[in-house]
Amino acid sequence: MKQTNFHTHTSRCHHAFGNDEEFVRTAIQNGFEVLGFSDHACWKYDSDFVAHMRMKLDEFDDYKDSIYI
Repeated sequence: MKQTNFHTHTSRCHHAFGNDEEFVRTAIQNGFEVLGFSDHACWKYDSDFVAHMRMKLDEFDDYKDSIYI
């Protein structure tokens, strides 16, 4: 059975710590064959509300470039 993790948040969620490469290296060291990143996606609200658990709109391109293969 493959060891997998599809629920990994990056620091862009503002409640996780470390960088993307560290998460991948740790997963490999622990025998994971599949690692999925699942940050809370950015969202443009129709108000001045700012969610403190989601990545910011201006962080999305970096997120996509970093975790997408």
